[in-house]
Amino acid sequence: VSGPAVAPLDWVGSVETGVAQAARENKQVLVFYDAPGAEQSRFIAEKVFGDNAVRMAVRSRYVPVRIDVVKDPETAGKLGIYK
Repeated sequence: VSGPAVAPLDWVGSVETGVAQAARENKQVLVFYDAPGAEQSRFIAEKVFGDNAVRMAVRSRYVPVRIDVVKDPETAGKLGIYK
């Protein structure tokens, strides 16, 4: 059973902004560390976040933050994701 398409997520570009927004909206923060060109990142972006049910669940409970580990290695490194 498929329903109407759900719009793509509105990703926030920094953890700090996401935390502030989440506090205002009484939500949690979901951080996706994206490594462009990595097969795992592409799979998650397309198959997981491309799923309508996942997008609806994320929208209702979380502020989605997407960190590009190539463009922002400092943030990824601070959080122990990419060194």
